[in-house]
Order: sequence, then structure tokens, then C-alpha cells
Amino acid sequence: MILVGIILALFLCLFWWLLLLVFQPGSSSDLSASTAMVTIFPYQTLTPTVELSTINTPTLISDPISSSDIAVGGYVQITGTGGVGLHIRSGPGTTYDSKFIGMDSEVFKVQDGPQDADGFTWWYIVAPYDANRSGWAVSNYLIVIVQ
Repeated sequence: MILVGIILALFLCLFWWLLLLVFQPGSSSDLSASTAMVTIFPYQTLTPTVELSTINTPTLISDPISSSDIAVGGYVQITGTGGVGLHIRSGPGTTYDSKFIGMDSEVFKVQDGPQDADGFTWWYIVAPYDANRSGWAVSNYLIVIVQ
């Protein structure tokens, strides 16, 4: 029985060796000449569309009140800076540091003033939405919107 197993094992080894000789990878000219082809299919992307809607902004019924009518407790709006903005300072005068730049159309509540310094009239203004946005502003660039 052992002899039959050894003969069978030798036969199988010979069979596999012959198969490897006949079908060696890379020996066939058909395999070496073939090249891989890659085809890329573009897929459609969905481009989001944005629907713009108009925002109704309040309009003044009457002309704005002049800067000479500024009073403590009223609301003012920055205007006339040409898009450059207005330096809001730590004190009433041009020698004080600028705390931030207030932009045209920003609204502030007047809390103190007037103070005259450096040839200008200064008002202490505070943003109603952020108490940290506060400081002294020149009245030349402020218009009263609510008294």
C-alpha cells in the first residue's frame, strides 16, 4: 500500500511539472503583446441651483434727520464714507486709538456726547446687537434714523 502511494505521488508530481513546462506564464506571445485598456466613463454631477429672492428692506418715509439732531438715546446710521468706513475710537478725538471700523449703513445707539475735540463733534455710540462694538464717532458721518 505504501508503494502504491509513493508511485501515485510521483505520478502527480510529474503531471504538475509537465503542466508547468507547457503552460509557463509569459512564454506565450499572446500574453506579452496584450495591453490593458481602461475606459473612463464620466458621470453626471448635479449642479445646485440657487433661487434668489428679493429681500424687502425698509425705506425711509421722510428724509433722514440731519446730524445736528443727534441726541443721547437715539439711533444713528453711518453714511458718506464712500465704502471706506468710519474709525470708531476709544475716546473723543483723532489722537485716540481706533477700536474698529464702522461701515456705511451700520446702525448704532447714541449713549453719550456730544464732545468737541480736534474740530469735530464726537458721539459715543454702541451697536445694539453687540456691546463690544462701541466707541466715539465723528458726527459728520452719522445721520439720525430714530430719535
